[in-house]
Amino acid sequence: MAAWSRTTLAWYHAAYYETQSEEDAWTALVNVMGPVFRAHLLFLYPSPGNGNKVWRPSWKQAMDETCLPEGKVNMHGWVEWDEETETDRHNGVCIEEGYVRGLSVPGNAEDAERCGEIIVKDTKGVIHAFKIVATHHYPIPEDSYTLIGIGNLPSRMENWVVGRRQPAQTFEKISVFKMTGKEIERLEDLGIAKDSYNYNQGYTMIIDD
Repeated sequence: MAAWSRTTLAWYHAAYYETQSEEDAWTALVNVMGPVFRAHLLFLYPSPGNGNKVWRPSWKQAMDETCLPEGKVNMHGWVEWDEETETDRHNGVCIEEGYVRGLSVPGNAEDAERCGEIIVKDTKGVIHAFKIVATHHYPIPEDSYTLIGIGNLPSRMENWVVGRRQPAQTFEKISVFKMTGKEIERLEDLGIAKDSYNYNQGYTMIIDD
């Protein structure tokens, strides 16, 4: 990940690995990471996790896959572990429904970025289209999704996670994209991105169990 080198991660991981599996040791390590470092795992790895959690990479993914440049995530991202309820919570903003298109075809080595759109309705029911960018090769199927971001200020609206609300009102990650420049300003002006809310849990969102 961006802030921790693979060598550093491997060193810390080894301390947990003596008495459990690699993946369980990785889970134990992530649970004691600071909220900012955990946000890197949510926002900077484009594919969903294939281990104990979907919201962040498995140990193998963390070692094998390249994470995206951290940008504003390092300054503002916040994902915490609630030990009492054993849940992972994201503190940020949410767009409950947005239609993502233009990113369903996987990228290739020559693609620096892929351009798409997100279609959303404002509070008056007016439809708006925003340009978005995927700086990775992972496909995002054309569909309606729930989106979570870091915050509702322009400096915090660059990075977004695409996912689905589950029946228990948790969030399941699909992939990530970025929004830049004037598109961020337009989104802020419309006030579409609201504080993440989970029933009976306050202004945080449980990102998966």
